[in-house]
Amino acid sequence: MVNMGSVSWRRATGGMPAYVTAKAGMERLTRGLARDLGPAGVRVSAVIPGWIMTERQRSLWVAPAAEANLLKGQCLKRAMRPDDVARVALFLASRASGSRTAQSFVVDGGDVTPPPPAARPPRGQRRPRSPSGVAPAACGARRSTRAP
Repeated sequence: MVNMGSVSWRRATGGMPAYVTAKAGMERLTRGLARDLGPAGVRVSAVIPGWIMTERQRSLWVAPAAEANLLKGQCLKRAMRPDDVARVALFLASRASGSRTAQSFVVDGGDVTPPPPAARPPRGQRRPRSPSGVAPAACGARRSTRAP
């Protein structure tokens, strides 16, 4: 079984909460199914594409500056195409991947763009407290074990 995910949830892409939630869940579903179906010999993996340059992407959303910025953060300096994703999916569905299960395979050209910095309150202001009285941690920030 080969599931399809997306790197969008890993990159904290905004403006599409239902989509990123579903794609994050797909990776966890992949691992859970692999555990449950593995004893029957069923392998379950996921392909996690980055920004794949389909004709629709190019005609609707890809501006030259956006593509240049994308390539700047990738190790491989070329746009990822649908056949890049298809080859990984075919490999995972084949016997050649017989020892692989419960894994997610990212197809993004080696994106090493750092995540956006955590939002910080303006100087001199404290981060708001949650209803529980604990200050929420910024994205990717480690929580302190000290009392506030």
